[in-house]
Amino acid sequence: MKATVVTNLFTKTGHLKPPVTVEHGGYTWTISLEYSEVRNIPAIDFMLQCDGIQDGKYVAMRIEFLNFTKSTHQTFYFVFEPHRNRFCYRRICTGVRHVNYQKGKTVASFPINRFMCPTSENTAYEAPSPQSWIFHNLVTWNVLNDGRVETTPCKILYDKFQYGLVLDKAFDTDTLDLETPSYWPHSYDEMIEFVEPNWPDMSHTAIEYLWGESTEYNKQTCFDMLGACYHKWRFDDKKLYELNEFAYNLKFFQFMDGIGIGGGFEKICSASTSADIIKIPRPPKQCCESLCTLYHAEWNVRRIPKSGDLPSIFKIFMDQNMQWNMSFFHSTFRNQTFLSIGGVLVGDIKRSCVCSLEVSLDSKQGKITRKFRRRLNKTQNTICFPMFCKKEDVNSEGNIFHVNFEFQEVDGWNDEDYLNDVKMPEPNDVVLKLQDKRIAVNKTFLAHHAQFFSGLLFNENFHQHDKAEVEIHSIGFKEMLDLLDALYHGTKLFDVSKYYHILQKSDEWICEKVRCMMEKAINNTNCQSVNKQKLREKFKMNLVEKFSEENKIEKRGMSGDASDEPSPDAKKERVEEKNDKEKFV
Repeated sequence: MKATVVTNLFTKTGHLKPPVTVEHGGYTWTISLEYSEVRNIPAIDFMLQCDGIQDGKYVAMRIEFLNFTKSTHQTFYFVFEPHRNRFCYRRICTGVRHVNYQKGKTVASFPINRFMCPTSENTAYEAPSPQSWIFHNLVTWNVLNDGRVETTPCKILYDKFQYGLVLDKAFDTDTLDLETPSYWPHSYDEMIEFVEPNWPDMSHTAIEYLWGESTEYNKQTCFDMLGACYHKWRFDDKKLYELNEFAYNLKFFQFMDGIGIGGGFEKICSASTSADIIKIPRPPKQCCESLCTLYHAEWNVRRIPKSGDLPSIFKIFMDQNMQWNMSFFHSTFRNQTFLSIGGVLVGDIKRSCVCSLEVSLDSKQGKITRKFRRRLNKTQNTICFPMFCKKEDVNSEGNIFHVNFEFQEVDGWNDEDYLNDVKMPEPNDVVLKLQDKRIAVNKTFLAHHAQFFSGLLFNENFHQHDKAEVEIHSIGFKEMLDLLDALYHGTKLFDVSKYYHILQKSDEWICEKVRCMMEKAINNTNCQSVNKQKLREKFKMNLVEKFSEENKIEKRGMSGDASDEPSPDAKKERVEEKNDKEKFV
């Protein structure tokens, strides 16, 4: 018995068709599409997901794609099971990128005659000059900092392209036939082309394991490792740890980069959305936080052997489409190079949460342990150990990083008035005293980012330069804590009642990193009490683009003394906007 689904690639508004669900063979099948980009090629990925498979069961399916535009079809044989219940057809439709110079935006065009283009046709993904296609859809194209793609239709050129999917259940079984592997689009060669940028040795290593004289365990493990990258198979922590170790032994050091949601620490911190200003709600004093979801994971991470580079990203998967990405990189502070470890919470973040991260390094020099706890949300979503250890402490090949991660969603916003002693991420060697409270910091890190502390803590003309405790009177304890929090961790959600003092001190102390974050926060905030015009003039901030839009709105509202008649300038602007839209095509 077969099930046939006929659907469109795009909706009438130019967006991708939303997921389609069909019942067949006692299981629920979900067909979904999403935009993606690999090696600067805009594409549409297809995914078929089967739900309802019981543990120990295997569902063998024949999947046939019908391209109604070119009257072609492709057939695949695939085996579904609980953890391997996704079948992806990556780059089922590829596009061409160009830049709209009038708007300064990247635009992607998706020619429908490239739908399900076989590799044998030698498709040129990047056209050297504009071409005319049978049908195509035009969208603005923006790759987000976590690797996902954000699109907006420019102009609908064709929306009725249809394709078909025929599902034919071959059989249900309790055993898996390893002699008849699943067929992947278009073949293993296509899969290799997709994964190879992150695994240069894949072309011969994977084939050796899949078709060579390796054990059945190695074949299945290699199959699962590639399936996690290509088909988005989701495994539990134990299985994922096994695959990570297997990939490490095959020199597939960027295995974690290719699965789940992307987003490196440095990329997230440099994003324009890394800071904001809001009015943070304060709960009644008698109320405590109500705790919600709790997640805990422990992992061992090994560094790359015989290489000066560290694994770029390591990922811990959680429920509700969230994950914790850890980046390993080097940083230099005052001519000293340190290993830095940064963590990023990415995914569907709906609530505020508290995250605790503990990282230990077992090396020949001994054991180093760093631990920090921070409240995170959609904007403030990072934890960083900028000076975890010196670079020379991790030169040996036998280093193992033990990661202990705890995540807990909470309701409410905890007031930290009770804190009297605070420690920033270690190592710390000096204590700042503010309002009878203490903050332990690293003076090398602080002096590197703020010229005020460079002179105060290292200039012999100041008596504080050799003190273990330094008193600061020009800033409050909470404001100093917020400034350091932003400085260490790279993302920050500022309270509207405190942001100005932090901006003032970052400007006075010449702390460019925090000042740049404040500039992003002011750009992003919707708080009416933040006077952007005055801040721009006083601190010479780069808010030009935002102000040009706001000033247009203010001028339209003030001109004509509240007249209902449209102004000539407004009409001229609408005509210019219309002409700009036509230039997209």
